[in-house]
Amino acid sequence: PFRGRIVLVGATFQESRDFFPTPHGALPGVEIHANVAHMLLTRSFIRPSGFTVSFVLEVLAVITVAQFPELTLLMPLTAWVVIWTLTLLPAITPWWSRKLGIVK
Repeated sequence: PFRGRIVLVGATFQESRDFFPTPHGALPGVEIHANVAHMLLTRSFIRPSGFTVSFVLEVLAVITVAQFPELTLLMPLTAWVVIWTLTLLPAITPWWSRKLGIVK
């Protein structure tokens, strides 16, 4: 029944201590290996966003902070959330652009 198939054996129960942090939460090691095998077999590799996209998002973050300096005086928590959201936006750009259909 397993001829021509890839079989991965591993523990997924909590006590196995075979969990690793990923962007999607803690995953068992065998599931991480399964995802890597799937990527290799389907040739759907994770690609970073281009320089232009990252640059534009970072410039927008700087302009936004420069336009609203009162955020840092009136609402420090809100300013912190806005600044970090705009700073981390380039990190999620590959996922975001794939969801919007910009990149296949």
